[in-house]
Amino acid sequence: MTDEDSNSLRTIKLIFQHADNTKLILRSSNPNFKGDTVIRKKSIQALYIIKGKITWNII
Repeated sequence: MTDEDSNSLRTIKLIFQHADNTKLILRSSNPNFKGDTVIRKKSIQALYIIKGKITWNII
């Protein structure tokens, strides 16, 4: 979750280090959403670790 300087992002992404230590790279694990998003570390308001997901298969 980011502030308004980073478009108030609410997203689930993988996080990678940027060459500039004040920034991070956000990357989707889903190939349908290619491309990186670069944000400043100070723009992060909340950060959570996602341990897994639950899916329902209703037949």
